Amino acid sequence: FLSLASSLAAAEKTALDLMPATVIGFAEIPQPGKLLDGVLDHPLVKQLQSLPEYQQAMERPEYLKGLETLAAIEKQLGEKIRPASSKLTSGGVYFGFDLASQGVVLITKSSDPALAEKAREVLIELSRAAAKEKGEADPVKESDHRGIKTHQLGELRLAVHQGWVIAANKQLTHAFALNNLLDDKPQSLGGESQFQTAYAKRPTAAAAWTYLDLRLI
Repeated sequence: FLSLASSLAAAEKTALDLMPATVIGFAEIPQPGKLLDGVLDHPLVKQLQSLPEYQQAMERPEYLKGLETLAAIEKQLGEKIRPASSKLTSGGVYFGFDLASQGVVLITKSSDPALAEKAREVLIELSRAAAKEKGEADPVKESDHRGIKTHQLGELRLAVHQGWVIAANKQLTHAFALNNLLDDKPQSLGGESQFQTAYAKRPTAAAAWTYLDLRLI
């Protein structure tokens, strides 16, 4: 019953509910897929790709190796990287700097929870393969936070839960966001009155929006 209740709570929340209340720097990209399409489909990009220098760069070994890696990622995900990226970030991309933990958190929500799980496994496999190639130990540490599986890859802390993707560079920052995901009454940035006022006035059609709380600096 408790698991079901937390699942329902997580499904109903927004990224603002997950942001720690002590975040003083915030940025959002509401429609990253649309923004990426605008960049990749821009006429200047096609002109750049037609340049001889660009064509030569495409023949370099490191570029070809990158294409091989990309093909392997797409095979594991089961679809091309561009539509996959759009699905993974369909709920927007949100960044926050938390003053209390001195950490940075990234939050997004995928329209395809299964794809989000696949993406996490791909990242883990790539990290392990890279470490093995260098003769290094397994760089992935697995843990659990109140029933949510978490992974640490170097400084990166990562959790995927019901489509939510939560990453941070500090343990405490990550814990703040995960607690907000699970708690019925989260202590979040979305609950701060000053932020609510500023957020309500933001241009809703903007490709990106930022917020900085100068009161505690």
